[in-house]
Amino acid sequence: MGASEQSNQTPDPTPGQEACYIASLDLGTTTLRCFVYDKAMRVCGRAEEKVTLLYPSPERVEMDPNELWEKFVKVINAAISSAGLNAGNIRCLGLSTQRATFITWDRRTGETLHNFITWKDIRADALVTQWNASWKMKIIRFISSLLYKILRKKRYMAASVLRFMNIQVIYLFLNGFGKTTSVGRGFVQEGNVMFGTIDCWLIYKLSEGKIHATDYSNASGTALYDPFIEDWNSFFLKLLDIPRNIFPELRNSVGDWGICPAKLFGAPIPITVVVSDQGASLCGSCGFNRGDVKITLGTGAFLNVNTGNDAHASVKGLLLLNFSLFFPSYFKSFL
Repeated sequence: MGASEQSNQTPDPTPGQEACYIASLDLGTTTLRCFVYDKAMRVCGRAEEKVTLLYPSPERVEMDPNELWEKFVKVINAAISSAGLNAGNIRCLGLSTQRATFITWDRRTGETLHNFITWKDIRADALVTQWNASWKMKIIRFISSLLYKILRKKRYMAASVLRFMNIQVIYLFLNGFGKTTSVGRGFVQEGNVMFGTIDCWLIYKLSEGKIHATDYSNASGTALYDPFIEDWNSFFLKLLDIPRNIFPELRNSVGDWGICPAKLFGAPIPITVVVSDQGASLCGSCGFNRGDVKITLGTGAFLNVNTGNDAHASVKGLLLLNFSLFFPSYFKSFL
């Protein structure tokens, strides 16, 4: 029986045990960890692998997608095994990943076109400086400032102080990739390029090419997503000459994200949550209310603030992160 047929059936649990365990995987900048939780949210299994960062030159920080995929599958299997379970006992899988790291691949074959370009990469520094000082950006900031004074919409206030940053190298690299390399130019023109952050690529792989989607929190880290309209920013896509069709579908963090094929873990596992690491950190610390703050000290230092249901317009360079998580009610519904 093929994996697609198996995915429509309920996995067989270990004898005497229900399929009521949750697997949660976090893919950070330095470590890949997976935890298995029981009904009482106790950790009953865990495993981790080191993420290998590549430094082809001082300004470049990359990851090998093939090695990352192998470690991803390995760490999930190891965590399930350490809990004394099999994949049939796992009710669902949730993914948390670093945000601005991205990759592009061939729509026809699924083959990656380059290594992952991580959020630590600064190869676009010259482009960032050039764009921020350009007359186009100055005009955008000036017009946005006038529109805000007239319309008083937060979206225009945010645009009035807009600056590109190296951590959001994505748009500049894609712009250069599509214009300066023969492979990139041809693939983009033919509509054969697919773009995604780590979560998007993993979902694409796990769904065997059926799902090309990301959640709002990961899209928020690309600088091409507009949190005020909750969609890709068509204005900047046109400005940077990046085709809309390379971008993934946008989805809520919690929902149906496909099913892992049985051939990977021994039984099909539904994927029900995809969220960025900082969004997961805030929510995991019960920062559900407006004004709640979470400070994360890891590879980077992050201050996360719950600003409520409306997008916050920062004039101090703060990044806007949209996400939709309903953990308490969602878990209660199936546990």
